[in-house]
Amino acid sequence: MGSPSAPTPVEIGTTAEDSWKRVHTFFRVPKGAVTFKGRVTIFVLEKRYDCGELGEMLEQRDLPFQ
Repeated sequence: MGSPSAPTPVEIGTTAEDSWKRVHTFFRVPKGAVTFKGRVTIFVLEKRYDCGELGEMLEQRDLPFQ
């Protein structure tokens, strides 16, 4: 949702692909397998404040400040 600047979707895609590789390694997904059972959700937020609100409203917890 929203209207991120042009480079942002490309950066998000690159980061998501890198993270996906780490997920495959962590869960020992066989080489060549494209999927596994489970779900992944990526939240893209413009401000740190929004991240804190997301943690409080959706997950009922405080998210660490980074």
